[in-house]
Amino acid sequence: MGFLILTIVPEAYENYMQAKSRKKRFKDIFSKLDSGAAWFAEEIHTKITSFDDKYRTAEAHGTGVIRKYAFEMDSLDESPLINIVDYWNFLNETVHTISKMLDAEYQKAEAYAD
Repeated sequence: MGFLILTIVPEAYENYMQAKSRKKRFKDIFSKLDSGAAWFAEEIHTKITSFDDKYRTAEAHGTGVIRKYAFEMDSLDESPLINIVDYWNFLNETVHTISKMLDAEYQKAEAYAD
């Protein structure tokens, strides 16, 4: 998120870095750009919040659910860890979207330089 802000809205980077909730600040900053960016920011915010609620918070404050499931002998399709694949797929989609955004910014910079 910070990389996107630094690349696309660099003037908002310091404000983003000082925020108590960077997820929320990212969403606020990107929501002001255009409808596509607002949709993208909402998707990222929703998915990261879901992941944090299900996995990250516990991991950060103790042994957490991921470690517990990693030592179970259940098959992967019976383990709650299979749900992490959804987050992995979302990450792949997000990286692809970021690539498109950066390409658009690069083309703007090239057009400006000409």
